[in-house]
Amino acid sequence: MIYIDTSAAVKLVAAEQESAALIDWLNAHPDENLATSTVGHIELTRAAARAGPSAVALARDVASTIDTLILTEAIASASATIAPPELRTLDAIHLATAHIHRKALTAFCAYDRRLLEAAESHRLPIVSPRP
Repeated sequence: MIYIDTSAAVKLVAAEQESAALIDWLNAHPDENLATSTVGHIELTRAAARAGPSAVALARDVASTIDTLILTEAIASASATIAPPELRTLDAIHLATAHIHRKALTAFCAYDRRLLEAAESHRLPIVSPRP
């Protein structure tokens, strides 16, 4: 399973500097399921809403290809205390979700520097494809 946070998923909806590299990397791993937290789906749609209705439709199409890892009580509890304490709340949820599902995890894909550093400190296999 490839865990994809919103900083990466949004690159599948809006053309950004790293979009092509991310798409190429994902295409090189066709047997891997993409997954994100419940909040990842919400964040993706909210980010797309700022660009208009067509972006929201595309975000929904993209989201339909990403498995949802439900925000359970265990994940919520872990999110409240996962290190480092400077991590923003939604990033803490992404990190805790991936950490709890780490046995199935083959990659943690993100572009947020603080989140990548935190994931690396928890020994998650980070990836951030770039041109």
